[in-house]
Amino acid sequence: MPEPYEPEETPGTLNHGQRVRIQLMLAERGIKSHDDRAAELSNITGRTIGSTNDLSYREAANVILTLQMAGQR
Repeated sequence: MPEPYEPEETPGTLNHGQRVRIQLMLAERGIKSHDDRAAELSNITGRTIGSTNDLSYREAANVILTLQMAGQR
């Protein structure tokens, strides 16, 4: 039986606000190049990310939370 469809887990479903926030948060940490952002996002999500646009809505939310928590240390 197929898994239930969960649109918030579909790659590429992050919203504009999430994309902008992630890019700003990474830039604040000195992570500005496309390749460096992709590497950091891959590290956080545990899967290969080629672009911020590859993130699902849920992954983007988790990335934002992870970056917020890292900033509080």
